[in-house]
Amino acid sequence: MWKEKWNYSPVFVGDVSEQTKNDFSLPVIKELYNISSLPLNDAESGLISKILKVSNELFKINDIMPINICREQVRILHQSEFQEKVATKNTDQGKCLNGYIYVCRNNDISIFVSDLVHELSHLLSFYSLEIEESGKKRYINLKQSGYSIKGEGNIYNYDGLNEAVTELWSKIILQQLFNKYPTILGDEEKDKALNYYAYPYHVALVEEIIFNLTDKNSLIWPLFKSYFDGSADFLRLLEEKLPKAFIALKGMNNDPQSVFETAYNIGGKRLLQKIKSIKP
Repeated sequence: MWKEKWNYSPVFVGDVSEQTKNDFSLPVIKELYNISSLPLNDAESGLISKILKVSNELFKINDIMPINICREQVRILHQSEFQEKVATKNTDQGKCLNGYIYVCRNNDISIFVSDLVHELSHLLSFYSLEIEESGKKRYINLKQSGYSIKGEGNIYNYDGLNEAVTELWSKIILQQLFNKYPTILGDEEKDKALNYYAYPYHVALVEEIIFNLTDKNSLIWPLFKSYFDGSADFLRLLEEKLPKAFIALKGMNNDPQSVFETAYNIGGKRLLQKIKSIKP
């Protein structure tokens, strides 16, 4: 059980026994792939510890309860093992699932740090399981992770928004990390980490919505708050201030083409061209 994971909320479907309710009242950490982390070198070990420390310091600054993550929840893997056992597509470099994160070891320390912080941000975000019971069998599905929430036909809505917010929060962690530990990476490596995005078009579109299409002071904190507490506060504000974006973002997935379609639906050709001009 993960007792410190305050931002977790199970959803019980139909009649469920008291035992099942008790078993899932707190999130269960379960390693599904039966794989162990590679032995960590001193640099990797120190890096993970510092990232976790900075993450919880940021929570405290923003009046959010800390979430303790143990080292056992972080699995560093060779690229070949990650692709064989964890990845769902060839471009994957990290994954967060059932209280664990899996990240490829990368000789490029800037990319490795970025991927590590990205997956840790997913681990810190709101988490909900959907639990159904039939006889002695339990059926468990992901209900919500951050903004990504299960909808009709088992399609997850706001998937693309979730990745964009994960990227944005990751950069806040990285900036704080480099401020607190200025020698942890070289200057060029820090610049590369801060400017590397796994989802550059998603980030560009969400930044455009937050900073240019609306009053940023009214949306920036709700954007992150809802990511962590699972509330609909940000989406309600977005619906009020920018109905087109509220509707369009719901269907935006993790594919760049989906971002372009969403940009066009929100701001026509002008916004589409602006997003397409971003260098990935």
